Amino acid sequence: MTANQESATAATVGQLALVRSRRGGNATTLGVVARGLSAYALLCRELTVVQVQTGLGLDPDRPIRRVELPNLLALSFLIEDARHLEAGPSLSYDPNGEVLGIALLDLRLPHSAASSD
Repeated sequence: MTANQESATAATVGQLALVRSRRGGNATTLGVVARGLSAYALLCRELTVVQVQTGLGLDPDRPIRRVELPNLLALSFLIEDARHLEAGPSLSYDPNGEVLGIALLDLRLPHSAASSD
């Protein structure tokens, strides 16, 4: 498979889900609501804490907790100590976690995820 074929079949989180971000206290919550059952299964399999840390450019030691909400077809990522994010200049002022939510929409999932549906 060529690089062009792979990029054409790779899915972004935004193609599979809606994302809602919220800052509360010292944490930011990213809610990922799948567009359907197969999208939810794929997100559960491929959208890991490591994938979110890497894709958003977060420190791998930053505490992030992932919660699966199957009745809502959703995942929730709680990013602790979000006041001190250092993932680039665009995150220096992000009072509601909105930049993280937008960035998560553009996160590309591994090729195997897109080709399985």
